[in-house]
Amino acid sequence: LQLANQNADSTVTCMFTIDGKEYSQPASIDVIDITTKGTTVMTGNKATVVCNVTDSAVAPTDIYWKEGSNVYKASTTTTGYHVTKTTYTNGKQSSVLVIDNATADKSYECTVDYVKVSFKEVATVDVHKLVITGESEVLTGKAGTFTCTLSESKTKPTSITWKYGGSSVTNNADYKITEVGYASETMKSILVVNKVTADNNIICSGTVESTYSTPATAVDAYEMVSQTTLGVHNDVAYVDMKFEKLNKQIPDGRITWFQGSTQLTDTSIYTKTHTYDATKKEQISSLKIKKEKSTDCDSALIPLL
Repeated sequence: LQLANQNADSTVTCMFTIDGKEYSQPASIDVIDITTKGTTVMTGNKATVVCNVTDSAVAPTDIYWKEGSNVYKASTTTTGYHVTKTTYTNGKQSSVLVIDNATADKSYECTVDYVKVSFKEVATVDVHKLVITGESEVLTGKAGTFTCTLSESKTKPTSITWKYGGSSVTNNADYKITEVGYASETMKSILVVNKVTADNNIICSGTVESTYSTPATAVDAYEMVSQTTLGVHNDVAYVDMKFEKLNKQIPDGRITWFQGSTQLTDTSIYTKTHTYDATKKEQISSLKIKKEKSTDCDSALIPLL
């Protein structure tokens, strides 16, 4: 006998006749309730999924978890995964699976075993990514732009917020925040620090069910020392510009020289070189000028980033 859509405990009776005599035998139907609870976390964080059994007239023989070919039980040990199972009491029993380092969306199947039958329910772990990109080195007095990206979120994030130097940031004369709307499971927030004046750190936080934050990202302010003319020899002039307090080299392509409003490129007259000293944390951008006409070295030469 197979019965569909059973929502409550009940009893059925099997009736049969032998040699004209009727017999009957009752059978109990125990309807149990199995529910699972998934979670949403940021990548690299702990994730917890729960499986609850209620209204069970007898204790399950076991409750355990599966993900693909991997099996996780309270009676076994698997690095990075921890299962705890409560004692069967008053028709209830639970199993909790903790994943130490959740890095991708996954479904975990909870299996509830009885002597002759098993039941299965699925709990999902939805993993988001939260990262900051931007300039880790900013010239003192200049603006720094940073982007916080919360991606792979099936649910629209509630908010993305910023901290700069340990303090919460809002739109004002010092900061500008622009939020890029939620699309393709991604939301972005762009922070512009209008004037970076000293080394600092920046933190981005995203909220989807719970709030998670990125590790503190260092923002280093470096300085540009006034240009120095090293002299002219055999109609060749050498001009240096030094950048100090640098924790890493400025890419060559970010330093450009101008004479007036004209950008200088490597030619037979102008040659640029860049030298970085990690020990001194300084970089020198040198401009070599071969004087072919009287005006080549007469106007101000300015490097820009």
